[in-house]
Amino acid sequence: MPIQIDHIAVAVTDMDAALKFWRDTLGLTFGGVEHVAAEASDIAFLETDNAHIELVRPTTSD
Repeated sequence: MPIQIDHIAVAVTDMDAALKFWRDTLGLTFGGVEHVAAEASDIAFLETDNAHIELVRPTTSD
């Protein structure tokens, strides 16, 4: 059985630049951005045919 990736999270410092690459250049399906206060992060959700990708931008410097 081939190895598959279901879900990955990528830490980013510039959400706009990251979305331009992942969504606009690579063509991933964009599911929106949510602010998650408990994680002190903004998270963008993207999908491929068989994987979920989260772009995570911290909202604090901690």
